[in-house]
Formats: sequence, structure tokens, C-alpha cells
Amino acid sequence: HPAGKLRVIHNGLQATEHGTAVSKSEAKSRAGLNPDELHIGYFGRLTLVTGLYDLAQSMEHVCKRHDNVHFLIVGEGPLRGGLEERTKCLVADQRVSFLGFREDVESLLHAVDVVVLSSLHEGAPMILLESMRAGVPVVATNVGGISEMIIDGENGWLVPRRDPAAFSDKLSSLLNSRERRKAMGRAGKAMVKGRFDVATMARRY
Repeated sequence: HPAGKLRVIHNGLQATEHGTAVSKSEAKSRAGLNPDELHIGYFGRLTLVTGLYDLAQSMEHVCKRHDNVHFLIVGEGPLRGGLEERTKCLVADQRVSFLGFREDVESLLHAVDVVVLSSLHEGAPMILLESMRAGVPVVATNVGGISEMIIDGENGWLVPRRDPAAFSDKLSSLLNSRERRKAMGRAGKAMVKGRFDVATMARRY
């Protein structure tokens, strides 16, 4: 089809005030997390296409560099059993928690410090918009439409797929700098409000 006949209309999110007046430490306490730890969250299906075995390798690298980091795996899927065994071999001291299916994802998003997406293939995953709306920076593989949502170095980091070392390096850069996390979180919020809100989506339709 001629390009002039095509239009891309991105998904939009409804604005929400959920968690906006709560500090990060308070959000962690409400979610049952240790406020003294940094939390990295994965939210989604546990399947091979999500690249979670590569993420497990990154977990190992990150936990060797940082002694106050805890990974949260939120979601269900056929890979759960194998992934739990794999992380037990790579990461010691109970530093990875599998939380299964949760109905309080929005609260958990406000509690985590970084969101990760390790997919091998993607379209335009809503979890990235939900993370940005919550003011949380993202480290994601540069596949599919993700680069239309994450501007590398501004509201998150993009890394090549199947590259655990690059993934862990970008995670460490965020874990080492609270100010960088806050700055990227603010940029993500602004992007959702200006480009990915539901009113903009409706106008474009």
C-alpha cells in the first residue's frame, strides 16, 4: 500500500492519580516489599518468546554487582517451572520472587524501581506505557514497536535482544543512580501524557 494511505494510531492510556502522592518507600511497604531494597520488575507471560532465560543471565550479573537488589517476576505461563529452576542455579539468597498472577499490578508498578522487558519479538506492549505512567524507567529489548515507545537514554534504555551483558549493564546504570531513575521516570510520564493518552488516541481515530 502507498505510504500516504497509512496512518499509525498508538494505543492510549487513561490518566490516573493512583499512587502519585505516595513515596517510593511507602509504595514498597504497601506492596509488602522491603523499602531498603531496589526492585526490578518483569510483568507478563512466562513463555519462550519473552526471552526470560536471557533475563535470568542478566539477573546473575546484576546480583553479583549489587547486594540490595530483588527481582520480581509477575505473571504465569508454561515457562515458570523451568525458569524457577534456572534462577535458583544462577542467583543465590532468595533474590528472585515469582509472584504469579496478580490483580494489584498498578500498585506493584509504583513500588518497583525499574521495569524490564526481554522479549525476542513484540508489537507495542501496554506494560511499557503502564510503567511510564507510573514514573518507572524501563530497560527493554529493541524489537518490534518498542523503539516507538522508549527513547533510548531518555525514558529508558534499549538493548539488543539475546544480549544479557548489555541488559545487565543498563540495569546497573539505573541502579547506581537514583537521580537518573527519577529523570527517566519523569520523561516517561510526560511522554504518556503528551503522546500516548487515550484522548489523543480518540482524536486520531
